[in-house]
Amino acid sequence: MMTINGTLLLWGTLGGGLGALCRYTSVYSFSRLSRLFWLGNLAANILGCFSLGLFLNFLDFDLNNLTAAQFFWLGAIAGLTTLSGLFIDGQKLLVQGRSAIFRFIFVSVATGLVAYSAGFYGFSWLHTGLQ
Repeated sequence: MMTINGTLLLWGTLGGGLGALCRYTSVYSFSRLSRLFWLGNLAANILGCFSLGLFLNFLDFDLNNLTAAQFFWLGAIAGLTTLSGLFIDGQKLLVQGRSAIFRFIFVSVATGLVAYSAGFYGFSWLHTGLQ
């Protein structure tokens, strides 16, 4: 049976709140700038994927640093990125009868992978260039 560490739970909660706040700000800001309702969720997911790449490279995949993992990975990044936003926007496009749903899903996944790779390998490149 796993016991709950109150400190790790607190860090995860704080990180999740920060990620959710960033997501809300992204979605709200893009909805004010564009009639494309899905753009805010796409931007939040791209930022989250990029941040995840940076984070995992920074820790050298050492997720044994539980405090950092709880705050950034399981908290902030999970609060920032979410498949539910992708599905909600996809459902809106589907209900509207727009074939853009397929492009939206493809673009979301493809840009997420590119952003993750840019964060991960960009950090490696920057780190080795500074040494």
